Amino acid sequence: MAGHGLTEIPAVQWKQRIKNLGESHSWQAAVQLCVDLRYAQLEVDGEIFGAMIHAGTKARAWNMALGHLVEMTQVKLVPYVVSCNSAVASCAKMRAWSIATLLLGTMGKCRVPLNASSFSSIIATIDGSRTRTSASEAGPWFTVLDILTTMQTSAILPDVVSCSSSIRVCDASGHWQKALTLFCDMDAPNAVSHSSCGETRWPLALHLLHRMSGQSILHTVISYGSCISSCQKSGQWLMSLRLLVEIPKQKLAANAICFGGVISACEQVGNWQMALLLLQRMGEVQATPNQITYNAAISACSRDGQLTMALQLLAEMTQLRLANVVAYSSCIAACEKGGHWQMALHLLTLEEWGPNVVSFTNCMKTCEKCSYWQVAVDLLSAMVTSSLVPNVVNFNCALSSCETGGNLALAFQLFATMQKRRVIPDIISINILMDTCTFTGRWHLALNLLSAVPLLRASANHISFNTVISACCTSWQWRRSLDVLSRMGHGLEPNDITCSACVSACGKAWRWQMGLELCTAEAGLRSLVLCSCVVACDSAAVQRSELLSAVAAVQRDHLRTLAASKMSKSFSKPVLTER
Repeated sequence: MAGHGLTEIPAVQWKQRIKNLGESHSWQAAVQLCVDLRYAQLEVDGEIFGAMIHAGTKARAWNMALGHLVEMTQVKLVPYVVSCNSAVASCAKMRAWSIATLLLGTMGKCRVPLNASSFSSIIATIDGSRTRTSASEAGPWFTVLDILTTMQTSAILPDVVSCSSSIRVCDASGHWQKALTLFCDMDAPNAVSHSSCGETRWPLALHLLHRMSGQSILHTVISYGSCISSCQKSGQWLMSLRLLVEIPKQKLAANAICFGGVISACEQVGNWQMALLLLQRMGEVQATPNQITYNAAISACSRDGQLTMALQLLAEMTQLRLANVVAYSSCIAACEKGGHWQMALHLLTLEEWGPNVVSFTNCMKTCEKCSYWQVAVDLLSAMVTSSLVPNVVNFNCALSSCETGGNLALAFQLFATMQKRRVIPDIISINILMDTCTFTGRWHLALNLLSAVPLLRASANHISFNTVISACCTSWQWRRSLDVLSRMGHGLEPNDITCSACVSACGKAWRWQMGLELCTAEAGLRSLVLCSCVVACDSAAVQRSELLSAVAAVQRDHLRTLAASKMSKSFSKPVLTER
C-alpha cells in the first residue's frame, strides 16, 4: 500500500518532504503525500497543514492553500500565524480582498496571535484589488479603516507600507479626506506615503509635495513622479511641466517616468511641439527615452496630423528596436488626419510588427475618408485572414464605406456577416445601413430597418428617425413621413431636422399646410422649420402672402394652446378665501 511504509518514517521527515515539494512547485505531489499519511492513519497536525499551505502558495495554487486553511478549522486545529499569512498572500495574488477580510475574522475566532504582517498583507490585498465604490457606499475603504481600528485596539502599530496602502484605497474610493487624515496621523511619513496620498488629485498632490520641505522630508524622484502623474491624469500639462523644471533645483535627476508623464500630458492636449522638445531634452540629461515616451510623442503628433514628425519618431524607435504596435497605430491615425491612405496601407503591411484591431480600424477609416471604400472593405476581410477578430467599430467602418460607394447589397451582406460572427450591431450600424438605403432610394428598406430596431436590441435615436423621414421625403412619401413622425416616443422629441424633413415631404405633395401645422405644434416656429416651409412653398408655387397668413394662423393657434394650458394649471391650484 502507498501509506504502509510511512509509519516507519519520522514525522519530521514527512513535514520536510512536503516543504521541499512546495519549494519545487510540486504541490500535487505534496497533496498526494498528505493523502497517504491519512490513509496510513497517521496524525496530520497543524505543522503539516502549514507546510501544505506554504506549498500551495509557492506553487501559485491559491485555491488549494485556502482550502487547507479552511480544513484546519474544520478539524479544530489552531492555524499558525505563518500559515494564515501565507493564505492571505494567496488572496493577494487572486485579488480576493473579501476572502482576505473573512480570513482575518476567522483568525480572530481561532485565537491566532495576529501580527503586523497579517494586517499589512490584508491591507495590501485590498489595495491590489482597487475595487472602486461611490463615496456614499461602504466598500474597501471602510474595511481598511476597520482593520486600522482593530490594529489600534490590539496595540499593533501600522507601518509606513500599511498606511500608504490604506491611503491609496481611501483615495481610490473618493474618500481623500480620510486618506489625508491617515497621512497626518502617521508618525513617520515618507516620500512613498506622500506619493500615495496625492495619486489622483493634483492640488492635494502639490500641497503634500510642498509640505515635505516643512517636515524636513527629502524630496525624491518618486514623489515628483507621482505629482506629475496626478497632474497628467487631470489634464494639467503646464503644471506637470513646472514640476519637471523644479526637479533639478532639488538636486535630483528626472527619469524616464517623469518625462513620460509630462509628454503624455502634452499629448492629451495635442501640444506636439512641446512633446518633441521634451523628448529631445531627455537625451541631453541622460534620461533614456523608452517606448512610453516615444509612443506619447508620436500620439501627440498624430492628434494634430503631423505625419512627417510621427514617421521620423517611428524611424528612431525602429533603430533603437523600440517600435511596437502602439507606435505604428498612432502613425496610421496620423495618416487618417491628412488623408494619406497609401502610407497607411504601407505601414499596415510592414512585416516587422503585428497589426492589431486598432491598426486595422485606423487604416479602414483612412481609406473610407479618402473614398477608397473598396479597399476599406477588403481590409475587413484581411483582418479575418490575419486571425484577428473584427469588432463592431470595424464593421461600422466597412458599412460606412459601402454608404460612400452606394453599394447597398454589400452593406446588407456585411450586416448579415456581423450577426453570423456574433458581433452585435449597435444603433450606429443600423443608422449607417438606413442612410445607405436613403442614398440609394430604397425608402421601404429604411422603414423596415427602423421597425426592426427593437428586435436587434438597440434603441432608435434622432438620427434613426430623421434618416427614415428624409428617405420618405426624397421618394415623395409624405404620408410615410408623418407616420414615422407619429412613432417617435420614449423621450424622443422631434427636433428641427425632423420637422424640416416632414414639411419638405408635405410640400412636395402640395400638402405644405398640413406639414406646417403638425411640425409647429411639435417644435414651435423655429427658424429652420420656417426655412423648410419657404422651400416647400416654393416647390408648391404658393404665394408669399398665403404663406405668411398661414404661419400667422398657426402661431395664433399655438399661442392659444399655450395660454389655455397655463390657465388650466392656474385653476387647478386651490384658491384661498378670506373668512
